[in-house]
Formats: sequence, structure tokens, C-alpha cells
Amino acid sequence: MDMDKVSALQELADLTRDLVSPAIQDWKAQGKKVVGFFCSYVPEEILYAADIFPFRVRAPGCTQTALADTYMSHLNCTFVRSCLQFALEGRYRFLDGLVFNRSCDHIRRLYDWRLSL
Repeated sequence: MDMDKVSALQELADLTRDLVSPAIQDWKAQGKKVVGFFCSYVPEEILYAADIFPFRVRAPGCTQTALADTYMSHLNCTFVRSCLQFALEGRYRFLDGLVFNRSCDHIRRLYDWRLSL
């Protein structure tokens, strides 16, 4: 494989490893809002039009869900439990809000996490 392609792929992987990217840091430094969302059905363009940075909620590197498992069954999908784990750990505190829509039942259940913020 071409080394330029490998380094470009590694650069992209490095950018997605952390939740708060340099772009989010710059946006927040300007006093602007960052709002999280889960589903591709949320129209990011509307958030951008309101001068809000849309953040696709995710949980990179989550290896255990002990806190989340006290609130959700282990039968729920690991993505949802990982996101709840990060929320309970306070890793999404940089968010100024969340957008929820009618999505899968597991993500709809995450709506209750707002009580922990």
C-alpha cells in the first residue's frame, strides 16, 4: 500500500480518536454552541444555519460500560451503552445541548440521560 495513503488514513483515524476535536475547541473558543445528535435523520444544515456546531455523538475507545449497565440491560446495543457510559462519566460536558429524534428504541431511551447532565 502507498505510504501516503497509509499516513492519510492514520491522520483521519487520529482525528476521530478524541471526542473534542481542534475544530470543536476553536468553535467553543469563539463562544459558539455545540449540539450533539445521534441519528443521520437530524438535519445538520439547520444547526449550521443557526450558527451551531453539530456533533455526531459517539464513544470512541469505550472498553467497558459498568456505569451504563446499572441503568440499561446488557441486551441493549453496545453503541447506546457506550454513549451512556461516556455521559455518566461527564465526557460530553462540552455539549451545549442534544437533539433527539424518533430513532431506534435504544437511542430513544437515551433521552433520559439529559437528567444526568
